[in-house]
Amino acid sequence: MSQIKLGVSNICTAFKDTAIGSKVTDVNSFLEHLIPAIQNHDTSKDRASGQHFIVLHDARECVSAGDGLKSNNPDDYIVRVHREGPKMFLKRERAGKTNFLAVVVYTREAYIADPDMTPEELEELEILDPWATHFVVAVIASSGPSSPVTPGRFVHNLAGGNNEYLRPSEPKSPSEDKRSVDEPWMKEVSNCLMSTAWQDADYVWRYILALHDHIDWLENKAKEIKEYWNSYSVVAD
Repeated sequence: MSQIKLGVSNICTAFKDTAIGSKVTDVNSFLEHLIPAIQNHDTSKDRASGQHFIVLHDARECVSAGDGLKSNNPDDYIVRVHREGPKMFLKRERAGKTNFLAVVVYTREAYIADPDMTPEELEELEILDPWATHFVVAVIASSGPSSPVTPGRFVHNLAGGNNEYLRPSEPKSPSEDKRSVDEPWMKEVSNCLMSTAWQDADYVWRYILALHDHIDWLENKAKEIKEYWNSYSVVAD
């Protein structure tokens, strides 16, 4: 089994004394759970190559939740500069108990290929983390169900900031093409394509299915984000 050498993304504050969102409170125990999980991760489940989403429930006691229920009391909030500028967050003391924990880990190749990576950051990476095989990009400790990205981050990712959100570049493989064609428009398109002698008809149909699945995923992600962040707020130190 290959040796895992971890680096931390420059946007992840979970290991800092003053964290935005989830905060690792017992680093050694956290890593004792995380490294074997990376080694045993099933990469076939990755939506984008090298981008691992690893559920890590056994390490929940090692992390302070990154959110809490919203409050109508302005005194429960603080302002911190994060990413695009100053933002309002719940105070850390308002964080709920960690109910769900997952970690987003990129391979070195996926981290370098991230659309947000600048030439300056790439140069810095080779100087500061030349040894790292994987990078912790996000620690997601939720006090509710699995917390999605924030609305602002969703828009950022949709606009090209995350390879996972890009439209599919390949059609579904024949082995994956098991969808029941139950929507009227899909039946019409399928019948039209399959009734022709066009040699690429099957390829086009499988790409349509891949694109349809991707749109479904984005729509479900948007609904999940709306529902979750209507009730919760991100916390900070």
